[in-house]
Amino acid sequence: MPLHWTRSSYCDSAGPDCVEVALLPGPAPGARLRDSKAPTLPALTFTPAAWSAFVASAERLERHARPGHEKKPLTRASADQGLP
Repeated sequence: MPLHWTRSSYCDSAGPDCVEVALLPGPAPGARLRDSKAPTLPALTFTPAAWSAFVASAERLERHARPGHEKKPLTRASADQGLP
């Protein structure tokens, strides 16, 4: 079964510089992360625990963004779908 890749909502729509994520099937899904410019190259694979830690780290970084440089806030729903 092919994976469903989702582009990060932080991507610049005018450019190719972006990451995409695909959640792996299962009750506690892991994830695969790839560079949208090179989708045929190997993707990083995260176990469920590593993916949760990655998302939690991104959320912590988001809360500590420099004033004036904040991106839209992360939500649990967006993280569960794959990317902020």
